[in-house]
Amino acid sequence: MLRGRSVRFESRTASRTGDARHTSTSLIPDVSAEGKVEGYIALVNDITARVRVEQELERFFNVPLHLMCVASTDGYFKRLNPAFEALLGYSEQELLTRPFLHFVHPQDRDATIEELGRISAGAATKQFENRYRCRNGSYRWLSWATFPVVEEGLVYAIALDITDRIRATEARHSQRGAHARDAGEGAGLRDCD
Repeated sequence: MLRGRSVRFESRTASRTGDARHTSTSLIPDVSAEGKVEGYIALVNDITARVRVEQELERFFNVPLHLMCVASTDGYFKRLNPAFEALLGYSEQELLTRPFLHFVHPQDRDATIEELGRISAGAATKQFENRYRCRNGSYRWLSWATFPVVEEGLVYAIALDITDRIRATEARHSQRGAHARDAGEGAGLRDCD
């Protein structure tokens, strides 16, 4: 029973052609001068277009292998796509309830705090790299691109796992160093990359 209160709800129905339609209905009490509820006024709005856009965004957010998130400039994730859980091994709840600096490698925290300062001031990040700790204790290198919305204190970000690329680069440098040592202890040789 409504008992004189306004109520709002959304529902899904089928049109005559069988297409799904989404509506938002508000029931507002029609109150007499004496304060007695004599009926309800129903306001029905077709929200099908809005629901479709929300569904498309949800699908887009959950499909990529890249890490996608909405973070707050207060240092917490607000929303994460499933790639975060798949890569780092933490549950979504664990990632949302701890400051994101908790997961950043200690050697990368100062640079991450500096970058967050620039982002908070409205600068978008084209490429910023840091390491994130996985549940198993290992670290993954992430390359970030961000778009801040300063007035809302939010940051929209995408990260790409570049760990394999970093490891391959380190392996090449190690091989070059070993070759340089073998060719005369590296006398006069330098890495030019």
